[in-house]
Amino acid sequence: LRQTKDGMIDNPAVSAWAAMAFASANVDPKSVKRAKGVKKNKRRSLMDYLQEYSQTNLNRNWLRKNRKAAKPLATDYARQIMAVYAARQNPRSHGGVNLVTELGRFYNNGQFGSTGLMNDDIFAIIAYRAGQVSPGDRKFRRAISFVLKNQHADGGFSYNTSARSKSDIDTTAAAIQALVLARKSGVRTASNNSLYVAIQRAYDFLLSRQQASGGFGYNSKFSRSNSQSTAWAMQAIASFKGSKSVRNMKSSAGLNPMSFQASLQSKNGGFRLDTTTGSRVWETASAIPALLNKPWLIRYRSALSINASKKLLKKGQRVKIFGRIANGAKGIVTIRYKKGRGQWKTARRIRVNGSTYGATIRLNSVNRYVFSAKIGSAKSRAMVINSK
Repeated sequence: LRQTKDGMIDNPAVSAWAAMAFASANVDPKSVKRAKGVKKNKRRSLMDYLQEYSQTNLNRNWLRKNRKAAKPLATDYARQIMAVYAARQNPRSHGGVNLVTELGRFYNNGQFGSTGLMNDDIFAIIAYRAGQVSPGDRKFRRAISFVLKNQHADGGFSYNTSARSKSDIDTTAAAIQALVLARKSGVRTASNNSLYVAIQRAYDFLLSRQQASGGFGYNSKFSRSNSQSTAWAMQAIASFKGSKSVRNMKSSAGLNPMSFQASLQSKNGGFRLDTTTGSRVWETASAIPALLNKPWLIRYRSALSINASKKLLKKGQRVKIFGRIANGAKGIVTIRYKKGRGQWKTARRIRVNGSTYGATIRLNSVNRYVFSAKIGSAKSRAMVINSK
């Protein structure tokens, strides 16, 4: 793990991508802490670092006092929102900063950030969905229109808006995922079919650019297949056509994107950009969700769920606490609870050998109860039950 003592992995941007990668593999980004060389009570998680980054480098008040610090771009806020969402945290209140509002400040004359770039608009669309911005929001809809307006005749998209720019895989793949999210949110353009048609054209562009290796290169100039472009293409395909389409996408040599990605994995587990480089953290963070068929938006799902037969009941009534264990497990599930602002206590310890657990518990006082469950290192979310 390339994590520093303060919780960062490589740099702020890669840390955000890493949070999404861990979430895609159902590893809670809040649990990712460097242990080697750090005392247990001093260990900081990946999300501790990203929260501090929000408090400082993405905080206007801090930036006013630290004028020498690099000014954040729209993409810095969008990426941070995606990472915070992936960790099941609130992008509207992260480190005391409303990241969604701050991203909105980059909106100008129908688009986000630089008028000469496409990536800030594409990722703003994705981030706005993570921030639960209404599909009817003017900035959201205008950004979609701006992206559609800049689709090339070949169906692809390019990093910048110059008429002479060539379509590239990375921007096209990101645009597909953004437009799929927009369409799923209920957005329709002037013609109800125009959004779907735009996605289909971009998808067809991707298909036409697959190389014999099974992978994808960045564009016609930098044509060598690489893991980064291939990963984003895989996510785009999965978002629009489903995971089976990625496996079934065979090149002229009978190879698919997954086999190409596998060929670039190093012995240390990391992924190389291409056959000429060593393993890199960003490429690895991109490969993980792609191989797991997890397009944006990515969100951590606990390996252990918790639920209740009732969420509101009378004093003295019994309630059934139950849940599922991802992929099954053998061991002890501990159901814990606390009343009001009290301390956590153990309610039940259940021996399990399978994918479900359950117990009946009596609530003996009028109070607000909070329940959670744990097995091994897996923890469920907190669940509130009120007794009256």
